[in-house]
Amino acid sequence: MIKNCAASVIIISIILLVAGCSSKPEIKIPEQIKKLENLTVIPPETEASHSIDFKRNAKFGETEDVIVGEITGVAVDSLGRVYIADESQNIIHVYKHNARYLRQIGSEGKGPGEFVDIASVAQDGQYLYGYDRDQDRLNVYSLDSLKYSYAIPLLRNDRNIEALSRRYPSSYYVFDDGKLLVGFSQPFGMRGLEEERNILYYVLNREGQVVSDTTIFTHQADENIINRENNGMIMVRPPYGREAILKVGDDDQLYTSWTEDFLIKIYDADGSYQKAIYYPYQQASLDINEILKKYESKRPKDIVRNADNPSTWPAINSMVVDDKSRMWVSTITDNKEIYQWWVISNEGDLQAKFQWPRNRTIEEIKEGNVYTQETDQETGVEQIVRYSIEMSETE
Repeated sequence: MIKNCAASVIIISIILLVAGCSSKPEIKIPEQIKKLENLTVIPPETEASHSIDFKRNAKFGETEDVIVGEITGVAVDSLGRVYIADESQNIIHVYKHNARYLRQIGSEGKGPGEFVDIASVAQDGQYLYGYDRDQDRLNVYSLDSLKYSYAIPLLRNDRNIEALSRRYPSSYYVFDDGKLLVGFSQPFGMRGLEEERNILYYVLNREGQVVSDTTIFTHQADENIINRENNGMIMVRPPYGREAILKVGDDDQLYTSWTEDFLIKIYDADGSYQKAIYYPYQQASLDINEILKKYESKRPKDIVRNADNPSTWPAINSMVVDDKSRMWVSTITDNKEIYQWWVISNEGDLQAKFQWPRNRTIEEIKEGNVYTQETDQETGVEQIVRYSIEMSETE
């Protein structure tokens, strides 16, 4: 009897021990995410493996002789030169690594190397690309001479691809071999309120010809509120609208997200799915009355008020992929002044976490530096600020 009682005590102790070990709350993963292959889940209690700090070391912007208008894009080359797209003047400002002004590229106009509406800049190590969204073309400049080389038409009439009929180029990304990944969007139609829109991605060569046999990737288009009445249409893009994010890393991998969830899917350059990384992020609550205060006009305010509004903000605000294939993800918090940032390796390891002011937009991360777009508090002028990254392993 005594032996049996002792055994019972031991068994009960083991059961209690197991129950204690399994008392952590179960991670709730949406069913559609659970089904993903090669899924890495970052548990909520995960501690970052590194601490991180930033030191401001340079500012790129106006000088006594140079005026910088509205900044619509930033690129950084292997020499640390910074290129700023200025929509107000339709030019590209070029700065040396030490932040000294070097020269401007391009000018306003419709001729070779000129812009009507410059929207962004990018580089691939050999060339600099300036996107003119009015003319649907890329002006390409040599990084060696900083002179105009040629243009790439993103919208051509000779493309006999049915899927691209009535679509327009809305985004582009540069691969290491100089080919382009271009997203083509649908215009808003008049067919129905629930019409689903998407973005089709094709690969283009330097002549603007489609070289992929079919679309290599498809993404849902950003959310908008569409109001149709009296044979007309009003579109309102609410600040809480879920969005599609796509970034191309230095390894030509595609990093994608739909901002509703903290979920990043990774594809190869041909659009083949590779893996996914998920963090069960608790989304910030949304007060629609606070949103309505942002609208001065009555009509869009009424449209948003009467829409089927969500109760939470999206999980993700933005994502940047650095030259080490790390994902820098900003998430929306209840604090209206800051974003929570996460630095995640390509393998799904949480390397660092930090908070960053919302008015400092991270544009580029390269060679151990973060480049942000900020507004100078004294002058009110937009500028690009460079911070060095200091990471150290936590004990």
